[in-house]
Amino acid sequence: MDIAGLQLINFFSHRNTNISLSGGLVGVFGPNGAGKSSLIADAVTWCLWGKARVGGAGDAMISTGQSFCEVAVTFRVNGQPWKVTRARVRDSKTALDLSSWKQDRWTDLTGPTLKDTQQAIVGLLGMSYEVFKNSSYIEQGQANSFSNLTPAEAANVILDILQLNRYKQYRKLATEKVSNLSVTIN
Repeated sequence: MDIAGLQLINFFSHRNTNISLSGGLVGVFGPNGAGKSSLIADAVTWCLWGKARVGGAGDAMISTGQSFCEVAVTFRVNGQPWKVTRARVRDSKTALDLSSWKQDRWTDLTGPTLKDTQQAIVGLLGMSYEVFKNSSYIEQGQANSFSNLTPAEAANVILDILQLNRYKQYRKLATEKVSNLSVTIN
């Protein structure tokens, strides 16, 4: 995943923030409390996975005095542009949209439920929040987050990073086919 841009509306201290990224290494600098961490640690992770450093359904991320917040992340996977938008109205439900850039326009690929759309996003990115958190982004003071995982959790993160977990699925399918062949032969 190559993040191309962020748009934040009423998200923590960001009333209307638009950031365009051209790729490569990015550094974010500013004074304490300026909202640097909320760009990645909260905006990206909340938009793509529904996870942020603050708990709850999302009302805590809405700027003080505002009735809603919205974060849009545009990114490329294998050169293909995608956009995910997550919005929250205070004391209400969260909306999640997935779009792909095709034929000079955004094509809506949002599923019938938030859960369906979330699964499509995770499949598209090829990584869960845990994999992202332990491989792509390490928050200040959390360099040991991977070592704090249980052995089983760490093994699953490594399998996900290397995409070796798909071989479990292949093994299951192969076992089922062999079982079906055995039944057919007998």
